[in-house]
Amino acid sequence: YKSFNPRAGELKAERLSPRAAISVSPTDWLMMYGSISSAFRAPTMAEMYRDDVHFYRKGKPNYWVPNLNLKPENTITREIGAGIQLDGLLTDNDRLQLKGGYFGTDARNYIATRVDMKRMRSYSYNVSRARIWGWDM
Repeated sequence: YKSFNPRAGELKAERLSPRAAISVSPTDWLMMYGSISSAFRAPTMAEMYRDDVHFYRKGKPNYWVPNLNLKPENTITREIGAGIQLDGLLTDNDRLQLKGGYFGTDARNYIATRVDMKRMRSYSYNVSRARIWGWDM
């Protein structure tokens, strides 16, 4: 990633985004898994340079404010989970599959958006550290 403009100067970064995962099936119907991954996301052109109207409120425009100093986002995500597959519960041809897991992402320079209703402006900015987590089923 490389960006240059006269006001913000040069921003550049590079990084691999590796991922490792493992799954184990101790029985025909049970599967357990885990993974870890690293990701890199450069700011989009819209996040850095947009300057148009975001929306109107009571006839007054809320403008996007460009942020030429956005840094790329770097994350590490860990996930664990399990799945089951049950065949022939009600008939010979039916199948029930369920899979669920927990994930946690630690981010540096997370790119977020803020809407300032007092000043009627919106912009993207970096959060130095963020934690995103949840369950998925």
